[in-house]
Amino acid sequence: MLSGSRQQTICRSVAILSGGVASDAPDSRAKLRVQVSWPARMQLPDGRVIALKVRNVSEGGVGLMSDEDIPARTVVDFEMGVPQLDEGGKVTPVRGTIKTTYTVLHGSESLCGGTWQAPPAGLELVNLWIER
Repeated sequence: MLSGSRQQTICRSVAILSGGVASDAPDSRAKLRVQVSWPARMQLPDGRVIALKVRNVSEGGVGLMSDEDIPARTVVDFEMGVPQLDEGGKVTPVRGTIKTTYTVLHGSESLCGGTWQAPPAGLELVNLWIER
C-alpha cells in the first residue's frame, strides 16, 4: 500500500504523462531555462542528504531529478556543482536554499522544481551559463 503522499504524487504523474491539462498547458515561466546535467545534493528536513542531478537552471530556480523521494513545498538547503564555462574542469559549488515547488514521479525517478529563497552564493556563475 502506498502512503498518501506517494499515491498523490503517482496520480499527479499519471495525469501529466497521459496528456492531461498540466502537460498541455503553456509554459508560464518568466525566466529563461537552460538544460544542464550537474551533480547536486539537498538536505531534507529530517537531516538526510540525498544526491540529485540538476536538469535545468534559471535565474529563479532549478529543475532536479533523483532516485530518492523529494518532498514538495518544502524549504531545503541545496548545493550544486557548476562547471566553469571554459570547460577547464573546475567546478564551483553553488549553495543556497530552495523551496521545492512540485514533485512528480517519472518511472523510478522523482522530478522536482525548486525556487531560490534568496540569491545563492555563486548565482553569477549560473547566470553566465544562462546568458551564454
